[in-house]
Amino acid sequence: ANDSTTAEEKAAAIEAIVSMWDSADRSQLHYLCKSDRAGLRRLGCEVMVYCADRDNVDLLLPLLNDTHPEVKISALVALGHLQVK
Repeated sequence: ANDSTTAEEKAAAIEAIVSMWDSADRSQLHYLCKSDRAGLRRLGCEVMVYCADRDNVDLLLPLLNDTHPEVKISALVALGHLQVK
């Protein structure tokens, strides 16, 4: 598989998983955002956007300095969607 297909498949999988969440509590978001796996950290960002969760945005801030570029982008996008200033 080529890299663009893999990225598209990852994005589709994340979108499908996020659509199953009605809400997330802080412990679940903490687990996702602090995970060793970049995909789970990205999922944490997406869940916050999907749930319009502005109460836990502090969990996104460390992800702005994540070593994985896709996680950084997801955190920035999430902060933008949540209109955090």
